[in-house]
Amino acid sequence: MLKHNGGQFYEIRALHTLRIIFPDEFDNLVLSDKPDLIDDGKKIGIEVVHPANSKEMELSSYYYRYFENQHIDQVPAKGLEIFRKNGYDVCVDEQSKTINAFKHPYQPFDLQMIYDAIDHKVDKLNKMQYQYASNISLYLEMSCCNYEFANLEIAKQIIDYANHLQSGQRLKYKEIFFDCLFTFYRCNIEKNEVTEIDMSDLIDAIDVEYNKYISQEVSQGQPASHT
Repeated sequence: MLKHNGGQFYEIRALHTLRIIFPDEFDNLVLSDKPDLIDDGKKIGIEVVHPANSKEMELSSYYYRYFENQHIDQVPAKGLEIFRKNGYDVCVDEQSKTINAFKHPYQPFDLQMIYDAIDHKVDKLNKMQYQYASNISLYLEMSCCNYEFANLEIAKQIIDYANHLQSGQRLKYKEIFFDCLFTFYRCNIEKNEVTEIDMSDLIDAIDVEYNKYISQEVSQGQPASHT
């Protein structure tokens, strides 16, 4: 499991991905809360979500409750076995004696988990106070999955689902950014349009900017850990 900057791994990744792909539009985005990314000058916001199936969400909750920043002697043995049975490699950091959990391979793609994530975020948008709520988009960060799902038809299904779901809602997401790592889809919900972008030549640049950001955090004494 990955965690940086107080748990904002996916938000930081989304930040630099948008800056690299659309520098003229998103170069001034910064990390925030409700929504996760904002540009005060343009008065726009982007909420980031990392869809996962229900089992993975349960494991994530268990991890942060019982494993995070806990010394190995304080971690329940039964919990370690649960993670191993679900395909995680569990290891101990030699210095801190805390637990790291990594999963290989990626979990299989499930379109329903994307729908569930959109449901959840639309519900939150209409119940909680977000900055720039009338000019907000949703970013689906999909690095948890293998890449066989990255195709234009899936992106179109996501737009259709979002349009149907948001019908009648007071506040709506204007766009959905569907990040499939090597392929990126910009889904304009209002116009019902999808733009497909090949990311093959951009991944290295995104990695460089992401790692530079994390290094600056560490040098300034900010928390940056892999969990």
